[in-house]
Amino acid sequence: MTRPSYGKQPFRSFFAVAALDAIFGAAIWTPALSWAQPWLTGPSAGDWHRQVLLYGTFPAMLAGFLLTALPRWTGQAGPRKAVSKLLLALWVAARGSYVLGPHGSGPAIAAVFLFALTLTTAGYVISSRDRRNYKIVLLLFGFSASAAMTAASYQVGLTSRLSLAAMTGLLMVVGGRVIPALTAAYLCNSGAQPVSAPVAVVEKASAAAATLALIFWIAMPDGQVTAVACAVGALLQLARATQWRGWQIRLPAAVAALHVGYCWIGLGFALLALHILVPSHVSTAAPVHAWTVGAFGTMSLAIMGSMIRKHSGLAFARSIRATAAYAAMTCAAVVRVGGELLPSNTSMWLGWSGGLWLVAFLLFIAAFHQPLLVCGCQPDR
Repeated sequence: MTRPSYGKQPFRSFFAVAALDAIFGAAIWTPALSWAQPWLTGPSAGDWHRQVLLYGTFPAMLAGFLLTALPRWTGQAGPRKAVSKLLLALWVAARGSYVLGPHGSGPAIAAVFLFALTLTTAGYVISSRDRRNYKIVLLLFGFSASAAMTAASYQVGLTSRLSLAAMTGLLMVVGGRVIPALTAAYLCNSGAQPVSAPVAVVEKASAAAATLALIFWIAMPDGQVTAVACAVGALLQLARATQWRGWQIRLPAAVAALHVGYCWIGLGFALLALHILVPSHVSTAAPVHAWTVGAFGTMSLAIMGSMIRKHSGLAFARSIRATAAYAAMTCAAVVRVGGELLPSNTSMWLGWSGGLWLVAFLLFIAAFHQPLLVCGCQPDR
């Protein structure tokens, strides 16, 4: 059998740097790499944490996914090599400048990268008149604006909420496309009876409720109306997830991880409502990490793994390392959020969660190092 070549696929380089960035961003905190701390010229621990996830790992994963999926969604040719190379160069420049360059240049270049990705995406969507994807362009523009605000050091709290809201919105849109499609594809491939199509009313209501909840949270993070909106958003997001009936099917690990990761979005809304109503019992970090570690961490690994396997012709092949990576990330989310709900020994919970995050991405690299780092090879089974 002829082995597929990944050299022309945009996801290959972006997924590789996303995984490596996630590993480096977590590993730099460990005692074993304490010698590297003086190299970080300026950023505080909080700034470093936000930059790695929000403006490093997530945008790289998102770029790889969109540049590969948009041609199929819009029926157009894939991006030119020059476009992919320019975007990758901007991403690398942003990460390098943030670590080694003057404080502020990294976030500024990250904003340029995100605006360039937004314009590229808008070009596909507008030229194809694909109204269904206008929401992705709008969310990308909001994400880019938050990166520019971060570079300008404008209202850190507001900027962080805008970034997290845009990220969560993008995860909801992408998850709503990928999860039902992969579930249906697996059922068709295995000869099982397909699940019923999602109810349109639930889809629209969940999107509207989540949009309102995120807007209220950005503008009024401690308002009672925000708590109500988040509670409604949580119920409808979980109702949306139940339509896909992932618990009724023995799914491969990558697809099951997507279902689990999406449920963290609904749990994040629920925890945010509880934080507003009983802030002494639920800290603001609980919902934030439900979205970042739980939803993004789990879904990013599963989406990257599924896309790699799809382009290798091994879409639903089993991989012990990949399965262990998804399990480790889920445990990292449980430990991180649980550590916020059980505040004793916070440093211990944080250490365990960070370690599990590292293990998850290391296992992911081990499972998919051939297609990501060695052109023209299949992923490990």
